[in-house]
Amino acid sequence: MIERGDLANGIPLNIVKSIVHDMLKDKLVIVCNGVKGFLSLQLEFSEYHTFEIQKVFQGWNQTYNKYGDKVYQPKGLKRLVKEYFKVNIQENVHNASTDAYYTLELFKNVCIPYMIDREIDSPDYVFDCDDFEGIVAKK
Repeated sequence: MIERGDLANGIPLNIVKSIVHDMLKDKLVIVCNGVKGFLSLQLEFSEYHTFEIQKVFQGWNQTYNKYGDKVYQPKGLKRLVKEYFKVNIQENVHNASTDAYYTLELFKNVCIPYMIDREIDSPDYVFDCDDFEGIVAKK
């Protein structure tokens, strides 16, 4: 529980920023809509090696662009967890730990098996959005 004095007496942002930067540099950072978290700490998202779950899991929104291509939009974490793990999250109070846990679960139990099955060896691989329709989590 955050108390009134926790923010006023907390660690200065520049120190937190430095700690987080050192913790994440040279590592693969698995995120779901992670740009906002980096921006909140005034960190440049592009400076880190990231795997953005929402770039992988996108759903066709039943429309086409002017060239006749399907238009996709990112699926939210809540929807993905419900689809793949049959669990409702974020029902009442938002819990960042739960979000982090399921972001990693999606990576470990859906993305990695998909990549292994297709002999994909780069986290920078551009996924075909239709490929994930019907895939179940390997847990």
